[in-house]
Amino acid sequence: TVGGTVSVKANGNYVAGLVGFNKGTIDNCTTNVNVTRDSTSTSAYTGGITGQNNGTIIRCYNGGAVKGVIAGGIAGYQSEATSSISGCYNAGAISCPQGNLASGTGGIVGKTNKTGYVYNCINAGVIESESTLAANSYVGGIVGRTTKNTATPTAAFFNNLRSEER
Repeated sequence: TVGGTVSVKANGNYVAGLVGFNKGTIDNCTTNVNVTRDSTSTSAYTGGITGQNNGTIIRCYNGGAVKGVIAGGIAGYQSEATSSISGCYNAGAISCPQGNLASGTGGIVGKTNKTGYVYNCINAGVIESESTLAANSYVGGIVGRTTKNTATPTAAFFNNLRSEER
């Protein structure tokens, strides 16, 4: 179990409560870390467990709040065809407070690319986007934004979804 606060104001790619960039396997971990990424970069990935997942995440829990342009309760970004997230649970609030940037805000993953998988995950956290342009705000209870034929999440349950145009 990991707890505390991570706050980054510089431009960089991967910020998370446990691992910035995952290429291996993360199994059975718990984070209660509040992660804030103050950046204007649309390649700034922020997650409760990992900023970017190119590997496997199994049976993990996030209870901390996550804020960033591309933000997810488990992973900010998932980008490999063989990457997967399964059996994970998010209870933390996920938000994108970054104005008019193209965001991806999701309870489990902020943005997925290629054909990565999300299986049997639950989001119980509040999801918010404060994008000033509705066309740039991608918000989802499980995945905020999918591109390039991403696999459909299976057996995913969520509540407390909110997106506001300001």
